[in-house]
Amino acid sequence: RASGSATDWMGLPYRGQRHVMRDEPSVEKHAMVKVFVNPVRFRVAYEVEWRERVVENGAHFVVVDKPSGLPTVPTMDNYIENVLKQATLALDLENHLVPVSRLDVCTSGVTIFAKTRKFASVLNYALAQDSCQKRYRVLATGPVPLGTLRHCYWKAPGQPLRYRDFHPRLLRPLGSNGATHWGYAELEVAACRPVFGGRLFDCEVVLGTGKTHQIRLQMACIGSVVFGDSKYKPANGLQHGGPGSKESFNTRLFGEDPSKVGLHAERLTFELPANFEALLGDDEDGEDETGMASTGAAPSSSTSGMKHFSFAAAAPWWESAAGAAEVEAVLEAEAVEEIAREVEAMRKVVVADSEGEWDLDEGKAVVDYDAMGMELDEGLRRFLGLEPRRWVG
Repeated sequence: RASGSATDWMGLPYRGQRHVMRDEPSVEKHAMVKVFVNPVRFRVAYEVEWRERVVENGAHFVVVDKPSGLPTVPTMDNYIENVLKQATLALDLENHLVPVSRLDVCTSGVTIFAKTRKFASVLNYALAQDSCQKRYRVLATGPVPLGTLRHCYWKAPGQPLRYRDFHPRLLRPLGSNGATHWGYAELEVAACRPVFGGRLFDCEVVLGTGKTHQIRLQMACIGSVVFGDSKYKPANGLQHGGPGSKESFNTRLFGEDPSKVGLHAERLTFELPANFEALLGDDEDGEDETGMASTGAAPSSSTSGMKHFSFAAAAPWWESAAGAAEVEAVLEAEAVEEIAREVEAMRKVVVADSEGEWDLDEGKAVVDYDAMGMELDEGLRRFLGLEPRRWVG
């Protein structure tokens, strides 16, 4: 640990089966304590000016513009490098913030925390209402049709999420106990425009439901996987047809979890009763040991008036000069890799004729890489076996 406080442990300590989240000075005799000494690190936490990332620091909640590459809340083995802890430190808050919404590690944008558990219940209720809108920007690798995207998702215990086209019958209860592993996911594509020379597409998306990895999976399902999403790119365009279906794909196709993708929570809008502060009464201690607050009951109000809240993040990372350069570098590297694969594939093509087999090197196939908008240096041309302007196989 960096200093004498218990919360300066990098690895989140456990006492028995419980997280030690408070600054507790001692541990009871014979108590079992588990500490992760080699936690997964998220060094983005130290590259951010956290006070500039605070969108709103209200009396009852805090809104933060989360960067990519960082968890929203403490992980099992890392208590320090996350948005919740860093925002708490930056604002010099006495109590731990209570998470209400969570974004994936690889996602950036608006996330909200309550200052007390009581208000967290109020917020959870508000975010579940139809009046709540969660708007995202998505950098997709293919065009996305405007309008509503509806999919079913398959989530069995211990299995990864898989998506397929919507069909109402999949939502009917299965088995004698009425259980079903199929759920429903919906989002609205409000806009989609080509960017980066038409190689990518910048989309505006409004969530209709809020499921784990929903946008990333729905985009992959239609063949327009989110830029940088190494987890779902290998299954881009594939769908799960259901248990035992020939359409099913093996989820071992899924790749490694990415640290940054083209997904940005742009704006969060919700409503609370106009007199919500009076309804709270004497609030309780905001410290929370378990993380996500309970959903809570509907806040009752003696008036019908509602107060509107809307919070926006800064522009998505790929719109900055550094972010655009990062995207261009990835696109160029992918294009070079694609050319290399095509050239290698052409060289390995074997064509059978009446005399036997012959290699395509004797054929007339042409790879015109200049027409693909690529400028390859002399070293790369020699590596690929290309002439200065084109290669004739």
